[in-house]
Amino acid sequence: MAKQYKTLPLLGSDRGERSGSVSAERNVNLWSKLPKTGSKSPIVLYPTPGYTSFSATGESPNRGNGVTFNGYFYFVASDSLVQISQEGINSIVGTFDTSSGRVQMVVGRDYLMVTDGGNGWTWDGTTFAKITDPDFPASPSHCAYADNYFIVNKGGSDEFYISAVEDPTSWGGLDFEAASAVPDNATALTSNRKDLYILGSASVQVYYNSGNEDFPYVAYTGGTLDFGILAPHSLVDSSAGIFFLATAREGGIAVVQLNGFQAQIISSDISWDLDGLTTTEDAEAFVYRIGERTIYQITFPTEARTFEYVIDYQSWTERKTYDSTRYAANGHAFLDGKNIIGEYDSGTFYLLDEEVYTDDGTAIERIRVTQPIHSNHNLLKFSAVVVEIESGVGLVAGQGSDPLMMMRYSDNGGKTWSSELTASMGKIGEYGIILEWTKLGLSRSRIFEFKVTDPVKVVIVNAYARVTVL
Repeated sequence: MAKQYKTLPLLGSDRGERSGSVSAERNVNLWSKLPKTGSKSPIVLYPTPGYTSFSATGESPNRGNGVTFNGYFYFVASDSLVQISQEGINSIVGTFDTSSGRVQMVVGRDYLMVTDGGNGWTWDGTTFAKITDPDFPASPSHCAYADNYFIVNKGGSDEFYISAVEDPTSWGGLDFEAASAVPDNATALTSNRKDLYILGSASVQVYYNSGNEDFPYVAYTGGTLDFGILAPHSLVDSSAGIFFLATAREGGIAVVQLNGFQAQIISSDISWDLDGLTTTEDAEAFVYRIGERTIYQITFPTEARTFEYVIDYQSWTERKTYDSTRYAANGHAFLDGKNIIGEYDSGTFYLLDEEVYTDDGTAIERIRVTQPIHSNHNLLKFSAVVVEIESGVGLVAGQGSDPLMMMRYSDNGGKTWSSELTASMGKIGEYGIILEWTKLGLSRSRIFEFKVTDPVKVVIVNAYARVTVL
């Protein structure tokens, strides 16, 4: 009788359960995608992008997301506003009073504006200056731009202020409103699709521009949402909506995607990871789009953990650079097809690229841990495990010329592991390679880990096992 294989539950949920004995599933630097109807696999794993060096400023650390203005990238690194050309040439165009702490930046028609938690700053392409208008609010942490106004929060209060039309250097003493529907401070704000969102620790209040000459922004009737923001700098607005790390009155934390008044918790797959973090209030985030994917990336600096949510696929993965537990980036900007990320602990900026399979020459560790294989506590004999990949991806020379996939397994939910076994993914042009490991012993419940560190394209299509129930 011919050998019979069964589909191995390699490509299921992206994250595990509270107990590894239930599920220890894990994706690291791999994106899960549901392919089109009729494909041979219900889920395929694709590699996250690598990056190459773009610009080294010598200023450290990078302090947040960048913006594009008048054909340049702008980031804040240490105490400097850094201008970077599309060719990667950088220069310092302004100096702040502070050299650490997260900043926020927005762009209007004629000005770039920065808030650093203590002051506001402007750059018009020629002049960099601190905002000295006596009516400018104290200690703003966030800024937004909408309907020709620059908008900031006042630190330690529920108030938000608007500038003169297209002029962040000019502010009126009466041009403010209190987001007072719930007694919490306006700890963050952003604008999305012409609506203004004021976020506090216990609420989100949504405003629209009424056109009123005295003060244009008016709260929507019923426009107060019953949860708040836990990490002010996890807030990102995008074409896919608003994303942030939230907390509810009942407690607990979750990543929320907000469109209009519709809020959706999207972090169920990583809820156990989030619950296991001690410090979450310092989370920082950005959204980027590369290829067909739009991604929300959130990092917890104190905990040194990074997670990505692929909005198009509604799936999570863990991101990390080699020999680290977090990803290198803590800021992003986009201009003319270039996705630029800033490294959190250096003055180096990198160019993201889906066709690059290292992090500026450093290996990327790609890992998939499967669901458990079991049969009602019966003893199982594992005669063979097969992984189907996109083969023939080897490089011409050097590391990756004969790329390997490493496999190991655990019979106790990931507490201990077997030794690693390897199989070739195929040298360049060696197509149709199937990875197979045989004579894998007995178990009542087993999980498998597959790992690749060679600098090649890693696409995992499916996996199978030949298992006998004893």
